[in-house]
Amino acid sequence: YSRGAVIAASGAGATLLCDPMVDPRGGAYTVGLGLLSDLAVFPYHGTAADHLRERSVDLLPPAAVLAGVDEHTALVRDPDGAWTVEGEGSVTIYGEGERRSFRPGDQVPLDR
Repeated sequence: YSRGAVIAASGAGATLLCDPMVDPRGGAYTVGLGLLSDLAVFPYHGTAADHLRERSVDLLPPAAVLAGVDEHTALVRDPDGAWTVEGEGSVTIYGEGERRSFRPGDQVPLDR
């Protein structure tokens, strides 16, 4: 992947690529593969139980960012490092005490 290969993942597979990784059993964090550092993905964000989403936000490590990705939605990183929302829903970014939502076509300011 460091030489330009495409990596695609969805749902729990997307969480696994990150470090930290959201543990699907309860919303806490564990160690993932680390292809994306200091970025955690919360899949099915739009329909997740509120208490799981809130737990993941509350336990987010200080240096990390949490990307809540709705169903039928993708957060795509291009070869230049820019992130864009694609699909039907939105992506919500949590970090540093803030929450920001992005719609399809929006660029998401992530430096990971």
